[in-house]
Amino acid sequence: MVSKYNPALLTDCLWSNARQGLLFVSRSDGWIMVYDICYKVNEPAFSYKVCNSNLNCISLNNKGNRLLVGDEDGKVHLIKLSDSFYSQHDMENKKESISKFLERENTRERALDVKKKPLKDDLNKGNKHDQLMKEKISKIEQEYYPYISKVFGESFNAEYKYY
Repeated sequence: MVSKYNPALLTDCLWSNARQGLLFVSRSDGWIMVYDICYKVNEPAFSYKVCNSNLNCISLNNKGNRLLVGDEDGKVHLIKLSDSFYSQHDMENKKESISKFLERENTRERALDVKKKPLKDDLNKGNKHDQLMKEKISKIEQEYYPYISKVFGESFNAEYKYY
């Protein structure tokens, strides 16, 4: 998942234990972002400013209707969630939707890995070729400079290299 850029750091995340596809994310600027991958993938479905200090950790109770949020000042905030965060309506369709989403993403990642492999191989071949060329040039220079020094005498300076 990719979200829009924000200078605040992500400090913790938690999948909902009561509702499929719900992800809670805390940030260093005091905000809680709630992502629902059944609804939107790249934007939070809900966001809430808990406090002005850095949020360190988040946790849900077993029913999924209460969110506990800890901040850097040592305070614990208890947030009562609305029914939409933990209700079980239309759960079968959501499970199927999330399962298909995860399968598509997994297939996409594997396809990207397959495309990356030849690029890595080409890069490695290029690096080996560059190394061989450097070695050949070095060998030629080692043989060439003593010969030039004999022809031109001591006045030849090996710093005048042409590439």
